[in-house]
Amino acid sequence: MTRRGRRVAVPLALALAALLGACQRDAAPVATPVAPPAVTPPTSAAADSTSPQASAQLLLPGALRADTGVDELRRLFGAANVRVGQIDGPEGTTANGVTLFPDDPQRSALLYFADETGLRGLDTVLVREPTSRWRFDNGVHIGMRLHELVALNGAAVAFSGFDWDYGGTITDWKGGRLAPREGDPVRRGARLRVDHVAVTEHFPSGDTIFMSNDPRYPMLGTRVVVDQLTVGFARADAP
Repeated sequence: MTRRGRRVAVPLALALAALLGACQRDAAPVATPVAPPAVTPPTSAAADSTSPQASAQLLLPGALRADTGVDELRRLFGAANVRVGQIDGPEGTTANGVTLFPDDPQRSALLYFADETGLRGLDTVLVREPTSRWRFDNGVHIGMRLHELVALNGAAVAFSGFDWDYGGTITDWKGGRLAPREGDPVRRGARLRVDHVAVTEHFPSGDTIFMSNDPRYPMLGTRVVVDQLTVGFARADAP
């Protein structure tokens, strides 16, 4: 893959998932929504011991913008917590980018830039560590159960089937509270994974769009969790 190909791989993955949603949105039957369990705000010893300032620092997008560069990142997070170098991309690719808090899985994040050489034009932020404390400013976080996500959204969500490169990507918030708002320059994306599988259970798989309330998979709400967050930034100089 060329340098240009590596640079656009992550945003392309999100665009591909959205395209799948547009093309196959009616692929699975939609059941009458069932009221999900009440959502209780997450608590943990780690969160209790974190200062309000530190907690605010781990919000996405937070202080990050399309024009945030390396110098600004060092000011925001501390020079020792900003590592410039090769980072992983999808399908085995790599890119020149930034790792925030590279030695702390709870705060680690990968940053990809439109200008990979000059590290200008922040394009995508990726958070994927299972213990990550990063969360969206709308409350979505890694480890959240699908039934909690649906309750927060106020509507069922559509996602791509599991067991392929872009499996579990949420493709449509179905007009819920988490859906993108007109004029918002930030794209918030999430991916799901199966947290636990018993020998008698089966889950939607393959390059097809499914609904979170699909009656064929009654275990989705409790067995599936959020395992990746992505933030994409629109830029004034983008075509």
